Amino acid sequence: MGIFDWFKGEDQVPETRKNPPIKCPKCALLNPDNALQCDCGYRFPMIGIEDYDPKTNTITLIDVETAKQKLFKKNGTQKSEIVKIQDPYNIDVFYEIDSGNIICTCNDFKENRADYSEDDPRRLCKHIIRVFREKDNIPDGLKIYKYGIEFFASRNIDFPIMTYKKNSLLNGEKIEIFFDDYDDTERDFWISIYYKGNRYGYDLINCSWASYNNTCNIYSRIPDNEEQILNWIKTQINGYHRKPLWEGSIKTISRKKGKKKCNIKGVVEGKTILAHIEFGKNITTMTLCSNDDNWSGWNIEFNPKTKEIEIPSHLKYMENAIIRWITEECNNISVM
Repeated sequence: MGIFDWFKGEDQVPETRKNPPIKCPKCALLNPDNALQCDCGYRFPMIGIEDYDPKTNTITLIDVETAKQKLFKKNGTQKSEIVKIQDPYNIDVFYEIDSGNIICTCNDFKENRADYSEDDPRRLCKHIIRVFREKDNIPDGLKIYKYGIEFFASRNIDFPIMTYKKNSLLNGEKIEIFFDDYDDTERDFWISIYYKGNRYGYDLINCSWASYNNTCNIYSRIPDNEEQILNWIKTQINGYHRKPLWEGSIKTISRKKGKKKCNIKGVVEGKTILAHIEFGKNITTMTLCSNDDNWSGWNIEFNPKTKEIEIPSHLKYMENAIIRWITEECNNISVM
């Protein structure tokens, strides 16, 4: 439609039309308010959001509110479907899930998960997981987590938001792990592993794999190339293999000597070590913990005469520091 035809129909345009004709800054020609380009070739700057319609091969300008309503429409080849799920604790509350765009209207998604990318399973709240399982429509980018999604769906829980995500290729297959911050006073340190379509759980401290679950078929007992996987995982965990502590790094903060024993408290890197020395016995027992109120940490045994020590593998970086500390304390006790 030309500009003159447009003016002829001007009296048919509702009075509520928002925008006046657009004047081309290049040739001064008046153009319809929805024109994208002038006849002289000048392209008008867009104010709002461009919405492309592949059926008519046209671009229209939509306002922000309309754009929000189109949020659930997928621009790719994957079909998007809006599913409503009722809150199990409030029958008046419903959540809308768009499995194509991986979006949910629940607070958990909006507050904790929306910033994760669409191929990151930490984006999945329990409502999205439920839809994926019931509709069997897991996107290609998330299919590596299929067994994890089924596992969490069976328990009506969301995908855990663990702090770290690491991935690589192992023998041509993608491997991905999730884990939280490492603390050497913890009793266990679990790694979630996704590899070759399976989900594994491994406790790096106790060197044990998660048990097999016959109901959900989620965990395989041990992957085929276990040693190769574990060697790669250990290179990804900051702090697990640490440089040895300086031998004089443990500081004594208290001693309590009795007739048959002496209790010594030391501190290193904000952690507390309690040493228990019994006179006339060769073995000194120690406990490493994160604070004074919790003495359920890791146990260490040391023989001051032979310098033999039994210490968990993940605490090996403290070995020389502990040997020197207890040796010096035993010498101090003998002269007290």
